[in-house]
Amino acid sequence: MARVRHRLRRHRSHTTRERYDDLIRLHILPPSGDLQAAELDAELLERFYARLHRCRSLCKGKARAGHTCRPLSSSTTRKIHYIIRGALARAVRWRHLGVNKAEMAIAPSPQRTEPDPPGADEAARLLNAAWSGPEWGLLLWLTGPRRGEVSALRWRHIDFERGLLTVHRSNAPTKAGIMEKQTRTGPARMNALDEDTVELLTTHRQRGESRCDELGITLSSSVA
Repeated sequence: MARVRHRLRRHRSHTTRERYDDLIRLHILPPSGDLQAAELDAELLERFYARLHRCRSLCKGKARAGHTCRPLSSSTTRKIHYIIRGALARAVRWRHLGVNKAEMAIAPSPQRTEPDPPGADEAARLLNAAWSGPEWGLLLWLTGPRRGEVSALRWRHIDFERGLLTVHRSNAPTKAGIMEKQTRTGPARMNALDEDTVELLTTHRQRGESRCDELGITLSSSVA
């Protein structure tokens, strides 16, 4: 199995590739050892997924000092299944294997979650508490874009006269630091801003300009 490595498609984002690399390193290669890909079958894979759901360390269920079983989520286990299936599919295309046994295995069912958003009173208390720090309050106020999109915003992306915010890019954490990438929805999109949001952003910009004046520099439209 260790000889069949999943080659990630070029259109995958850098963060997705890093995540897949981690899943391969942590959960696929260690238990596979010197197992040959041809030795895999649907039963073996489904037992493997079931064990991951009990404990990500693949322990035998016996209590031991310093160990607490932590199951993998079904979404993570499904990703592992897709990685293995993709690796074996490539091996079939390259004629290293005759059959992709992972195609016969059943991926773990996704877990359904029940969202529990805050009520109107809770949201109001949260926002009021956040405004003790103006930057933090403004971040929570901008609930339209995602967090990574908000952190990638620059002043040039805001049209104060028309009340429009253009979302171009998104920031994502990587092992090497923060990387700017395309947004999850693809092309740039425009969000309409209400008068209160425009006023808050104007105040935020003026606060930034005042800080720059104190330092003897000019606030650039290319900064957040």
